[in-house]
Amino acid sequence: MIGLHSRSTLGFSRPAGRACIALFGLLSIDVRTIAAADSSIHVELNAAESVPRSHCRLTFVIENSAPSAIDTLKLDLAVFDREGTIQRRMVVEIGPIHATKTIARTFNVETDCGQIGGILLNEVTTCVPEEPATCLDRLTLSSRVSTIRFFK
Repeated sequence: MIGLHSRSTLGFSRPAGRACIALFGLLSIDVRTIAAADSSIHVELNAAESVPRSHCRLTFVIENSAPSAIDTLKLDLAVFDREGTIQRRMVVEIGPIHATKTIARTFNVETDCGQIGGILLNEVTTCVPEEPATCLDRLTLSSRVSTIRFFK
């Protein structure tokens, strides 16, 4: 029997023995528990399609992997041209997003798609039921459109 008193037969001191027990406890956590704790909101720029009158239709795919819904999510976006100059800013409503749900949202921008070089997620202006800063931290971004960088 391994004792955790002043010295055991394995040479563990009491603090080291406690550390080993704690480490064993951490290692025995089920991987599903860790995956369930993922509370990220992934926003992907999925498509950019030219539409009449020199507009660009941007389609975003949003995945809420959290076990709780987001009722309202508004993003302040800055659209850059190919030279890196801001062309326009817009606030878009992404929510609501149900728990563990993926949705698509489409927005038109008053510029030709070929002129867009990047889209900056400037800030989260509204996030209910959370604080905007908390939602901003939870957001991960990507772009499937090779010519448009989507970043924060």
